[in-house]
Formats: sequence, C-alpha cells, structure tokens
Amino acid sequence: MAGNIYYDEEIITPSTDRLDGKPTLGSFFNKDGLLMRTFGWLVRNAVGVIVLVHGLNSHARLTFLRHNVEIVDNSKAILKDENNYYVYKNSWIEHFNNNGYSVYALDLQGHGLSDGWKNLSLNINNFDDLVLDVIQFLNIINDELCLKDKENDSKATWYNVEGCAALSDGDSEGNSDDCSKNVGVKKKLLKVLLIIY
Repeated sequence: MAGNIYYDEEIITPSTDRLDGKPTLGSFFNKDGLLMRTFGWLVRNAVGVIVLVHGLNSHARLTFLRHNVEIVDNSKAILKDENNYYVYKNSWIEHFNNNGYSVYALDLQGHGLSDGWKNLSLNINNFDDLVLDVIQFLNIINDELCLKDKENDSKATWYNVEGCAALSDGDSEGNSDDCSKNVGVKKKLLKVLLIIY
C-alpha cells in the first residue's frame, strides 16, 4: 500500500502521540475514478490476513477502533483529544494484531476519507460499486502479498479473488479448477478472512 499522508480537520490542540495504531495509509482509484482510502495495521510474519469492511453511514476507523470519548450519558459524550478521535488500544484491530493477523480496511466510497459519487458524502451510483471496490481492494492486497512472497519466499497468498470460495483454509472444495491450482501452493498457506460489519 502506498504510504500517503492525510490531514484531518484543523488542529486545535496538538498532540505528540498518535493513538490510532499508526496504520499504513494508502489509496487507489476505483473504476469510476473515485479515490478510495485504505488502512493497514500490519504485523511481521503474519499467520493470516483480515480485511475489514464497515457498514453504511460509517467508516473503517469509526467501526473498528475504539472511540476516544468519555460517555457522560445517552445524549452526551466528551471528546478527550481533538487530534485522536480513534484509539487502537483494546480495539478489534489490536486484538487481531496481537493474535498474529495483519489487518487491512478501506473506507467505502462516500464514507470516511474516500471520495463520494458526484463529490457527495454517503453517495454511490450503484450498490454493486461497493462490492466491486472491495474486490479491487482484495486484488491490491493480493498483489502486494505476492510481491512480498517473491522477495522473501516465506508465505503464500490467495489468487483469483473473484473465482475462489474457500480462500482461507486451503480447502479447495467448491472452488473452480483455476482456484484449486492456485490455492494449493507448496508454501505455507496464508489464512484470509473478510469481515463485513
């Protein structure tokens, strides 16, 4: 994932520490030319990969990191640090990382830091576009892992994302012949889990 730097709203009280786990920030352009923002909380020698997909009217960090607020009551919450909205510690992502999984996430189009259709927040042209963006992101992750695999010959990856049903466990039952040939590699098989919340 390309490491791009993004800036949120104007900083009022600067903080020296980042509490979001310092994800690798990346981006890609989807088929409609919209810029999709991506995040990666990566571990060395991962036992697997988890790809997180948030729901509608949300975004990746809001859904899968803890919120840096003090809940006063059901109608009031106080933000503790204006530069750190999201906290990695004790989040889903930290839990996955501590168990050896690299975690990838993206902001769907029109959500979070990603562009929306016709430059409108929460706007999409077609619901299928969200699915196509996720498939494109899975292929980008696969390509990245294939490059790492060639460099250090230490792990295998999944292939042909659209055609494979059983990507994560090495079970080729239910997969196309192409998928069976590609997933059944002779190196260590990397587990892949897609979580849609």
